Amino acid sequence: MIYLRLFVPGRIVSWNTFYSGKHWTHRKRLRDEWHMRVLAALREVGDVPTLGRAYIGVMAHIKGRAHVPDTSNVWFKAVEDVLVDQGVLPDDNPDHVLGVFVTVEIDSGRDGLEVILGDDIFEIASILTGH
Repeated sequence: MIYLRLFVPGRIVSWNTFYSGKHWTHRKRLRDEWHMRVLAALREVGDVPTLGRAYIGVMAHIKGRAHVPDTSNVWFKAVEDVLVDQGVLPDDNPDHVLGVFVTVEIDSGRDGLEVILGDDIFEIASILTGH
């Protein structure tokens, strides 16, 4: 079952970019920007569930090929943090985030993160990849 699906617009950040010798103020600014984006996306959803645990699926939509991160480098920590802050999940530890599926779609015509929470990682992967 799919519990929550949202799209968070914004240029994708990689873990490499996030930690690449930048001062902590730069990382905080990135984190704060993404927190605001995730909050706005949750507001658009409206009725947000409260879950005890879920799998998380993330698809990084990339408009062009200029800034394509490795799939395992897609930074979505801000999404998890806001889900916890807003009471969707009690914590982002393994007791509550059962697993994560990450994929990248290049030349999608938009930049952002598509996020799905559900109870079946295979269903989430199928929705995100179309397979």
